Amino acid sequence: MTQKKPMSDAELAAFEASQDFEALLVQSVREMGAATFPQDAASCGPSDVGRKDQAPITPPP
Repeated sequence: MTQKKPMSDAELAAFEASQDFEALLVQSVREMGAATFPQDAASCGPSDVGRKDQAPITPPP
C-alpha cells in the first residue's frame, strides 16, 4: 500500500479554497440523522434517543 505525501502549504490552501465547507457541514448533519430526533427530545435521555425498542421516557407528572 502506498502512502500519500502530506500536502504542501500551497496545495492545502488551494484545496481549502476549492471546498464549500458550509455545504459539506449541511450534508454531514443530514447523514448523521440530526433531523430524526423526536420533537420532544428533551423528554428523554441521550441514551434513549434513537432506540426503536422502547418508548421515550417521559417525566413524571
